[in-house]
Amino acid sequence: MMYYGILPAILRSVFEPFVDLTVVPVARAVVWVTITLIGTVAAVVLYCSARPFVTSGRGRSALAAFSLVAGFLCSPAIMLSTAAPLYYEPIAIGVLATLLFILIALPALFGHPLGGTAIVFLGLLAALAFLVRPHMAVGLCLSIFLLWLALGRRSGGTLRVFFRPGQFMPIVAAGLLVAAALVVYLELSTQRNGSAFVLRSLANDVATKGNVFLGYEDVGSARMRAFEENGTFNLKRIASNSAFYLVGANPLTPRLERALQLGYIRKETQPVLIDQWALWFAMSAVFVGAAVACVRRPSRLDDMGVSPLACIAVLVGTLVSAVMILSYGTVAYRYACEFWPALFVASALGLRALAFWLCRATGPQRLTAIVFLMLLTGGSSVQSLDRSARNASLGSNLENKDFMLREECLERIAMARTTRALPTSLCDLPGVGDGG
Repeated sequence: MMYYGILPAILRSVFEPFVDLTVVPVARAVVWVTITLIGTVAAVVLYCSARPFVTSGRGRSALAAFSLVAGFLCSPAIMLSTAAPLYYEPIAIGVLATLLFILIALPALFGHPLGGTAIVFLGLLAALAFLVRPHMAVGLCLSIFLLWLALGRRSGGTLRVFFRPGQFMPIVAAGLLVAAALVVYLELSTQRNGSAFVLRSLANDVATKGNVFLGYEDVGSARMRAFEENGTFNLKRIASNSAFYLVGANPLTPRLERALQLGYIRKETQPVLIDQWALWFAMSAVFVGAAVACVRRPSRLDDMGVSPLACIAVLVGTLVSAVMILSYGTVAYRYACEFWPALFVASALGLRALAFWLCRATGPQRLTAIVFLMLLTGGSSVQSLDRSARNASLGSNLENKDFMLREECLERIAMARTTRALPTSLCDLPGVGDGG
């Protein structure tokens, strides 16, 4: 069965000639390949962000080691390696698409021109995100548009510049790629929900939530009613959900939920990210401090080689995705991975600002900052490994299964606790087969 987008189901065709998909689940293989790429891309972005201000060979070796540890052990790469690959697969692909987006846009963030081919590739990544995690694609699309405006302003700042063929055609091509993916998404939504523009509907319970279809949750459950009454995404949930993601169970979260009348919010796990992501929060704080300093002295932007408009474009796009998942009606360890890219962009810029300061700092200042950074990295790595290991015990055999026989699908439709008969055409969706 598909979970969110259709891309994971399409990827099954790559494995079909080699394995029996009715027997061998391949979601875990896809997840492991994806998280390897996530760690690699994250490390490359961090290294490239700070490298211009690290001149010695020993310093660059230390930077490379830091980037690898942070990219693999402190990022969602380790988080996504545990449990429930069927659920983690689309999230892993969505995070990878976002990181590749950041990597391609990196030259623009640091004041270099971004060619038309790069814009088209950004559009392709946004399109792929639509096929796995549509809410992440919304932010990427916004970033593409803002980057295009920022680059156009850098080239001349007039409408005439925007509509030059070399400037205008890449954004058109990117838009067409996103539009094609959007059509696929809307068609899939129509098959699932009976309408292209309905995210979740109690009128079609199998589309609403797989747990209803699988018989684990009744259509009248508190969570299903909360989605119907308060919406799939509700901005009023952000404060309470953020507090829970940061520190786990706390007195503030239930008070906020009651005060804002948010209804039931399911909390699958207690992420407690305040220590697991201490490195990213600290580097983001450095970024905020550097941004304030640059507002007071704009000349520092040129010294650090940073384009403020391009940075804002990418930050805004990743923040949109973060806001959407923080306003969702379920808190889960895996969902934290989806607002991490916003922290990562801020952290990469913060690392660049730190490297800029370190090359001008005194010996004791430099030593203190490096030791503090090492402690943060080590602490975050240990916490990440510990939490991920504990989260691995939450996976189930059912979630490890990524293919369902048509006969099993029909049987579940017959047994499903729903308010009306479910169409057997659901068993014709990708991820369901006859086993032959």
